[in-house]
Amino acid sequence: MIVWVGFGVGISIIIGLVYGLRRIHRQHIQSLQTRLDQTQAELTQANQTRTQLQAALDQSHQQITTLISNLPGYFYIVENDQDYTPTLTSEGAYDLTGYRQDEYLHSRTISCGQEIHPEDQDRVWAQVQTAIAQQQPYECTYRIHTQTGATRWAWERGRGVFDTSGRLLYLSGVVTDITELTQAQESIQQLGMAVENAMTGISKLDLEWRFVMVREGYAHMLGYEPAEMLGQSWTDTVLPEDHPLGEQAFRRMQQAGRAEQDLRALCKDGSIFDKQVLLVQTQDAQGQPNGHYCFMRDISDRKQAEAALRQSELTNRALIQAIPDILLRIKLDGTCVDMKRVQEFDTSPLNHDRYCTLLPLDETSEHRSHIQRALDTQSMQIYEYQYEVEGNLHEAEARIVVLSQDEVLVMIRDITQRKQTELHLVHAAYHDDLTHLPNRALFLNRVEQALAKIQSFSDYQFAILFADLDHFKVINDSLGHLVGDHLLIEVARVLQHCVRGMDTVARLGGDEFTILLDGVSGVEDATRIADRIRDALQHPFLIEGHSIFTNVSIGILLSSQAYGQPEELLRDADIALYRAKEQGRSRYAVFDQTMYAQACDRLRLENELRQALELQELQLYYQPIISLKHHKLVGFEALLRWEHPQQGIIPASEFIPIAEESGMIIPIGQWVLETACRQMLAWRSQFPTAAEILMSVNISAQQLLEPGLLETVMQLLATCSYQQPMLKLEITESLFLQSTETTKQLFAQTQRQPLYLSLDDFGTGYSSMSYLHQFPVHELKIDRSFISQMQAGCKNLEIVRAILAMAHALGIEVVAEGVENPEQAKQLQDLGCEFAQGFLFSPPLDALSAEALLVVQRQFKWQSPSER
Repeated sequence: MIVWVGFGVGISIIIGLVYGLRRIHRQHIQSLQTRLDQTQAELTQANQTRTQLQAALDQSHQQITTLISNLPGYFYIVENDQDYTPTLTSEGAYDLTGYRQDEYLHSRTISCGQEIHPEDQDRVWAQVQTAIAQQQPYECTYRIHTQTGATRWAWERGRGVFDTSGRLLYLSGVVTDITELTQAQESIQQLGMAVENAMTGISKLDLEWRFVMVREGYAHMLGYEPAEMLGQSWTDTVLPEDHPLGEQAFRRMQQAGRAEQDLRALCKDGSIFDKQVLLVQTQDAQGQPNGHYCFMRDISDRKQAEAALRQSELTNRALIQAIPDILLRIKLDGTCVDMKRVQEFDTSPLNHDRYCTLLPLDETSEHRSHIQRALDTQSMQIYEYQYEVEGNLHEAEARIVVLSQDEVLVMIRDITQRKQTELHLVHAAYHDDLTHLPNRALFLNRVEQALAKIQSFSDYQFAILFADLDHFKVINDSLGHLVGDHLLIEVARVLQHCVRGMDTVARLGGDEFTILLDGVSGVEDATRIADRIRDALQHPFLIEGHSIFTNVSIGILLSSQAYGQPEELLRDADIALYRAKEQGRSRYAVFDQTMYAQACDRLRLENELRQALELQELQLYYQPIISLKHHKLVGFEALLRWEHPQQGIIPASEFIPIAEESGMIIPIGQWVLETACRQMLAWRSQFPTAAEILMSVNISAQQLLEPGLLETVMQLLATCSYQQPMLKLEITESLFLQSTETTKQLFAQTQRQPLYLSLDDFGTGYSSMSYLHQFPVHELKIDRSFISQMQAGCKNLEIVRAILAMAHALGIEVVAEGVENPEQAKQLQDLGCEFAQGFLFSPPLDALSAEALLVVQRQFKWQSPSER
């Protein structure tokens, strides 16, 4: 319906004209009068339509303002450039970012793109551009730098807005603060426009569309005086691009006697405005067309209002599409006035029954109480609830905003995934990723609860088992971490099967597991569980084609009211575990207070050891190595001793394990190498008889794994300026399994260097004799445990015999350790053993005493009892 305003003046003029023409053609005038009356009625109806249009615009504005101001975030309209230059941002941006609207829109202090964290900008840009290319909505999660420098997380949903030709106009959407999931408010700049009363002009045209009469109002709208327009073509006052529309209007008028058309007027000064014309055909007495009346009104304000309304609807639609919520306008009686369905939320049609499922509003419903509270307090109400869809339970968040005294807006958001994510995060925070067992934090929490129960129930007891896999590092290094991880998973499963449902099995990290035995009658319950675990682990695990055996060492602690913190119990259980390892592994030990005292002594000893090297308390002693065939000195083994200022001489067996666990073995081992090499060089320089004597130095596992060990040794030899072999590196047999590839590389390099390699403690490790042919070993040393029980008929004698035969077959010399009596020396000599060391020949000597042996060139003689 075309709106007409200001028609009063035109009617008066037309009526005068009609009376003037009555004398000529009364019948024609009556027809014109009828048409004018019809026009008057249409103008009246047009005024009503304009009023309705203004009301619709006001209502749309009110709805947008109410909706946007209550959104949990802020709304934007931005250009599609790298900075997302904003043309509109809501006030909610300040709550999220700390920047005011004028900083976005006027001073340009900040842009929507600049507030995005630099690390997220490229990703957000790519997501937005991909969605725009497909004309689809986009969703992004990213970090925001606020005005204060803080970082917050934001969730954004928006879309590109396109014109009818598909050209991108701008981007619009909403940004929600998901850092604290709290209420944020938005607002949108108020859209307003005034629809002014427009003037209506009248003119008359001949059949050639030339003006023959122009009223003053018509001429002035176009910037002319009436006399200027007489004889001018009507098409000269229409924008050339709209001429086809004008021609169509004239053809309709010729067929129906009248026609209406919206056109763009071309003014005298070249300016343009929107106009609406009504063309009415006039006739002579014979009823033949003889001209036209043209009624014109300026509809620029109406066009702007319509454009604003369309823009408002477009913005409203884009905003609604960007909000991942269901929106319901609900009356107090429970009637749903309007609703909006979100596909991501629920694909079912939102009819009355459906929204009642999502938001039941019966008399006992909690939703009614929240609605009433919102009305009473005139404030937003936010709460969470559950609802069921097709048998599936959903979590939802509802926000109630008051629209009027009898109507509210309810925004429902499905937060099921968020709740699931929260549960996952809580589980991840308290459970081990690999085994899914409780982690240290959860285990300590359970222990803390058990401690609290002790205070309430005097007869309540619990126990803690601290378990550690024996030689797990060997498995990791030899078979790989994937196999090691699978082994940990299997061990976790075994531990869970060995305890009761009320107990807690946790993994602290690495190969360390803890068990809380809830409600035990005494330490016997704990040891019974420990035995059950050890028995269960006797069976091999088949992992990735490998049959793997593993053992476990366990520390056991029985609860006591003396403990105040859960960490104290874990500490003492760990002390008991260490004692079990000291006793030979694959066993358990029960904590007692003497262990704690010993642990304190151990810690004190470790602290003192850190100073011992600097204070020159470490000394090297040298034990002679004797040729059994020639009865003479052929070398020394450098043995480390600690001359403690209070405790006297501390043997290496007491402090070397501490040094290895603390990492101090690296600097101590370096000092031993340097000291032994310089001592050997000094003896060779001083005594010609020492030219062929070798110095044996023990290398620890940590030293072996230290990068550049061989380079360090060769630098020492170069510093000593001696190119003949004078150094033997002694490596224990167990190191073969711990780092096979590293050992192979080291041994291969030694073949090109002036030094020898010796395999220490042979027969006590975890490798096989078959390893010997893989490495260029010059010498192996038989452990003293075999030599000490080498009586005739004893199996140790046969073991020694086998070792010697195998070594000689491979061209390897043998040194027997711990030879303490002539009988042992004679047996070894008869078996063909080349060298020996032990108290039969000499204990470890200080440097001066060892030097005396070089001076006297002593011959080492012995007689067995049968030879005396």
